[in-house]
Amino acid sequence: MNRFTLTAILLLATTAALTWPARADEPVRELDMQAEWAVNAVLISGWVLPESFKSSLAPESCRWCDVDDAGEWAAPPWDGWARETFGGHGGTAATTSDILAFAVLPLAAAGVDALANDGDWHAFGDDMTLVTQAVAASALVNQVVKYSVGRARPYTHLSPRPFAEDHDQNLSFYSGHTSLAFAIAMSTGLALERRGSPYAPWVFGVGLPAAAGIGLLRIMADKHYLTDVTVGAVMGSAIPYLVVSVFHSE
Repeated sequence: MNRFTLTAILLLATTAALTWPARADEPVRELDMQAEWAVNAVLISGWVLPESFKSSLAPESCRWCDVDDAGEWAAPPWDGWARETFGGHGGTAATTSDILAFAVLPLAAAGVDALANDGDWHAFGDDMTLVTQAVAASALVNQVVKYSVGRARPYTHLSPRPFAEDHDQNLSFYSGHTSLAFAIAMSTGLALERRGSPYAPWVFGVGLPAAAGIGLLRIMADKHYLTDVTVGAVMGSAIPYLVVSVFHSE
């Protein structure tokens, strides 16, 4: 896939999102904030606590290793293709993905939501409550899966290191950064769509391609395979949809 093709795909995704029909204005069900934040506290704890105990919870050896019987790297062909095409950029791509996923995208999403609600801080608080719940639920599922699956990250085949020095090496599947980025973009767009905001298509149109870009950076950094990123995008989109549009439907 050359740069022209990648750009065309991102443009098509943006165009599709911008033409997403906004919901007609409807009364928005009030949230029980005490109950919602009790749920949020549980979800956030399930997300954060495993990071504090990573040395004990992370598998010391890979369960999904992507090597053949001779010990040679043998990832699925699409994963190998993506690594050969985009990988090898190491720390720069990893740092950029950290900044975008954990700072730029969340702040941008909150800022757009505040702008869309035009000074209605009650509506903004409702939206951020749903976004927090969707993002935390997505992250919790990601934690359960990656600690259970134990897939070796691509960089471990390029520069092996002892587990004692790197507790993160067997947590490749699926991409937490990608899942987080899609969860932020999707949940913010859905929260705005829930109240019929015309900003919703713009959040989808800009946020989802930006999330895809973060996934690409994770491949470039040799932190994840294409499979990890693809599943991260799917899960980071599906779980917010369930939280915002199904569990909190009118």
